[in-house]
Amino acid sequence: MITHHNDGVALFGPEIAIQAPSWLDNDGARPTGVPRAMRWMPSTTFLHVLMDMKNSANVVPGKFAATGHDYRADLLPFFHAVLGLPATDEQLDRIDAWLQNDELGRSSWIERHGDAGKSMSASIVDDALSEARDRGEDPNALLAELVAGVAEEEFGAAGGAAIPTADEMAPPDGDA
Repeated sequence: MITHHNDGVALFGPEIAIQAPSWLDNDGARPTGVPRAMRWMPSTTFLHVLMDMKNSANVVPGKFAATGHDYRADLLPFFHAVLGLPATDEQLDRIDAWLQNDELGRSSWIERHGDAGKSMSASIVDDALSEARDRGEDPNALLAELVAGVAEEEFGAAGGAAIPTADEMAPPDGDA
């Protein structure tokens, strides 16, 4: 298992509120990056590492690092070693560059569209409706046409409910 010594998520646990963790030992086994001045104190260490846990997740899109809770730089070498698939250093470098570039694209999309509450498909539909509006078309008619097309193609639903006309909705003669 991959664990960074400065990953607050990996170091955090309820037991550090009442018991000194092994990574704070002063016998020389203290991991690199853990300050020598840091000492275990009941509940204080728990709160300190809780805050470290939040801070360890700060990552920069497209810049893979092997630090804190950022394991992106570890994944390619890890899987290469575990799976034992033959690859040259040049091939691994190209894969790494592709992964970082792909993440930049995804991060850019999320920045433009928001990371929560809006899927890519919703964004595509919004763009199509906006373009229809700009062309002077009725976006609701376009949406109904798109839904009917998908329903027919994907689900074989060729019929559907018809919207009654004004004449069909009028009460029969003699009824008021």
